[in-house]
Amino acid sequence: MEAFEADPLGIRHASQVTKDISTRVQQVITTLQGVVAATDGGWGNDDYGAEFHKGYGPARDSLSKVTTSVQQHLGQVAADEITAAELAEATEQRSAQNFGTPT
Repeated sequence: MEAFEADPLGIRHASQVTKDISTRVQQVITTLQGVVAATDGGWGNDDYGAEFHKGYGPARDSLSKVTTSVQQHLGQVAADEITAAELAEATEQRSAQNFGTPT
């Protein structure tokens, strides 16, 4: 059987990196939403503008949903990594209590 080893400090570091990425994605989403809100409809209300909006509107909405979902999942992964680090630490502490501290 292969040995299993968890590095709680490494997991916590990975969690912070994941959280930082999630935060950055949220900043990008917020910036893009501001730009879209400021320029939405800038293609005009004529036939060409209406035709453009037929493709653009659904694509814009879909991209917004997908990027928001990615950001939320990254935030959840970061939280789950913290939970994993805490569980690894608790397991290590129980093992040390039950078997003694390694020398």
